[in-house]
Amino acid sequence: MLFRNPYPFKLQFSKEVTGEPYIRYHQFAFRGKDKLRYIIWVEEFPNLVYGISFFVTKLLQSNKRYEMLTNKQDAFRIFATCLEVIDQIRREHTGASFLFTAAHSVEEDKDKPNKRFRIYRRMMADAYSPMEFFHYELEAKNTYMMISRQHENPQLVADSITEMLNTNYQF
Repeated sequence: MLFRNPYPFKLQFSKEVTGEPYIRYHQFAFRGKDKLRYIIWVEEFPNLVYGISFFVTKLLQSNKRYEMLTNKQDAFRIFATCLEVIDQIRREHTGASFLFTAAHSVEEDKDKPNKRFRIYRRMMADAYSPMEFFHYELEAKNTYMMISRQHENPQLVADSITEMLNTNYQF
């Protein structure tokens, strides 16, 4: 598969959280092209739902950390690394589901599905079978969800995540 040439990564820590819609987060780290350091944040929500996001470590304190591009032409290896994190979570938590919200880059029109969303949609559809996951696209929020078919009521999980996104996040 095009996306499967990941960088080695490691789990740096996991932390319980209060006052957020997620119950804990997990921080993974890896070095990309030119030894640029990245963080993958995995927010763990109820019902074994995990939100995946990543950014360059030096942008940790920036409120635009998800919007900035590195121009290293390294996106597919970074995405492959995120897929490996997903696979690790799936091995550890049977029935896990996932969501990605794609930030607009600084120059993109905020009223249209963005380039990252289109890439995530294609990447997830190619990497994970509809026999394992229900795939949902929330284009207005540039969010892609994969809800495990092992959930007792996948539509209820998708609806609760959509409601949680609407309530807690600005798009």
